[in-house]
Amino acid sequence: MNKSKINLHEDLPFGTYPPRPSVNEMTSKFYTAEHDICDGQVKLLRTKQSGHVWQMRCWISSEKKYVKKSLRTKDFEEAQSKGRKLYYSMMGKLDSGQKLFTISSSELVEKYLQMQQDRVDGGFITQQRRSTIITQLNHFMDFVGKDRKMDTITRERYKDYYLFRRRKKPDVKVPTLLNERSTIGHIYKWSLEQGYITQDRLPVLSELKVSNIG
Repeated sequence: MNKSKINLHEDLPFGTYPPRPSVNEMTSKFYTAEHDICDGQVKLLRTKQSGHVWQMRCWISSEKKYVKKSLRTKDFEEAQSKGRKLYYSMMGKLDSGQKLFTISSSELVEKYLQMQQDRVDGGFITQQRRSTIITQLNHFMDFVGKDRKMDTITRERYKDYYLFRRRKKPDVKVPTLLNERSTIGHIYKWSLEQGYITQDRLPVLSELKVSNIG
């Protein structure tokens, strides 16, 4: 071994750790400016990558997540105004029971099926009934897309549901479609109660007639 080799931090006493930058020092390397608004609930930020465009960040304790959005302005006064408006808008949604972070159709189905499992455990429905619901909701996810965010699905989208099912399975029966419509309606009603969607997202299905499903 080369004894002339210099070890990193060899001048430190045994058991002593090298100095580390503080959180503020590390933060300053990434953020070029920080300002608090709304009594410290919101932080306005600029990063080296954002090109001096202001962003806002705030912690949503009820959902245990940070909201971080670009304010699309380089002007500080305008950023403060936009940040406050956005913050109070978000607080208004939370106060009305809405969620800020939308979920996908597959995430919603997972939560809904857990609720139905609780009903099975409580003796309100049978496991066979829950299995039927799973099959119906698989058709639902196939129709809207498993990764589709629930707040991006327009209510008019469902006017094509029966046609979609007819193309997938030409011999699908009217009672089957009626039962699927009932389950879709119920998961949406439950989703509204849980705050995952808003009233304007409730589905509107076309009138079901024997003549338009074959």
